[in-house]
Parts: sequence; C-alpha cells; structure tokens
Amino acid sequence: MTSTSVIALLSSRTSSVGIATLVRRAGTTSVSRSVSSACRVSGEGFSQFVVAERRWIHPLGDLGTDVGALVEPLAIAHHAVRLSGAKPNHSALVFGAGPIGLVTTAALRACGVEQIIVVEPADVRKHMAPIAGADHVIDPRTSDVVREVLELTKGRGADVSFECAGIDAVLKAAIQSTRVGGTCVNVAIWGHEASVAMNDLCSGR
Repeated sequence: MTSTSVIALLSSRTSSVGIATLVRRAGTTSVSRSVSSACRVSGEGFSQFVVAERRWIHPLGDLGTDVGALVEPLAIAHHAVRLSGAKPNHSALVFGAGPIGLVTTAALRACGVEQIIVVEPADVRKHMAPIAGADHVIDPRTSDVVREVLELTKGRGADVSFECAGIDAVLKAAIQSTRVGGTCVNVAIWGHEASVAMNDLCSGR
C-alpha cells in the first residue's frame, strides 16, 4: 500500500526557516526542529527596528521595498513547490488564496504545472487566483471540494496539494483530495495543534 506523503513547511513572520516531514524527512541542511532556532530576530514584523544576526540581512540593492517585501513569501512558495516534487504533467491543488497561497499558485505556474486548482471561499481572493495562474477555483461553501477535485482529475486526485490556511478541515480535505502516493505539503503556520486523521494517509480515495 502506498501512502500519501505529508510535508510540513515551517516559516516565521520574518523568514522561511526550515522544513520537517511527517512521513519522510527531506535531506537538507536548512532543517530546524524549532521555528525560532534557525533565524533569531528580536522585535516584531512591524517594529521600527529589529535586531538580527548579520548572516540573515541581505541588501535589496536596486529593488524597491514593495518588491523586496515579496522575497520572503516567494521564497516560501518556491521552497514548498520544490519540496513537493511537482512536475509539468502534474495536477496541483492549493488550499487558500491568501498571499502565500497566491504565490504558491504562481510558483506552480512558473514551474509549468499543467493543471492548478485553488480552493478559496472569499470572493476577492477567488478573483485573484486565476490571475496568479489557477485553472480552476473551487468555493468550499458551495461545492464538495474532494468530489470536485476528483472530477477535475478524472478520479485520481491531485498529484500534489498545498495547505495554506492552517485549518483542520482544510488539511483533511487536502489529504483526501490528494492521490494515493501523492504529496500534501503543509505551508501554513498553525494557531493551534493540528489534528490529522492518520488513516486518511493510507486509504486514498
């Protein structure tokens, strides 16, 4: 029996800091067991001043701060997509069309992924998803997400999925919508301890 891989991508408000996997561990020197240990910053994101180690400071050069502000979310999205093993002939599923979900969608499109499905309930964000590269947008308030994903993928489920919301029901739907042997990447930072139905990793749909 082939199970679905679940990958947790850890990040902070100020820096992408590492990865850990629930099913398999990816070999990388940037892995950290603690969100705070890889990049120590004193001060919150909106502080007038912050204190950080020199190695974490990178001059923007000619980039404006509006573009520079996109470096972190783009790095997180690129890292998540790279880690997922997404390929051009894959179907990809992104839960959440907030800033991270949108740049993840854009990163998937830049990698040449042929079919990108985004799940998002908010109207404003739903309108942004196709601009970022989504082929299909599903509203979970009016659709059975798992059933619709299976229809769009001809019964297989998505090859790769990305949980960008940090909500138990969303993570469950992401796992259930991913094909057997596929990869589900958790990109979100959670405000509570996540609940995972481990049998969903084995049963497939």
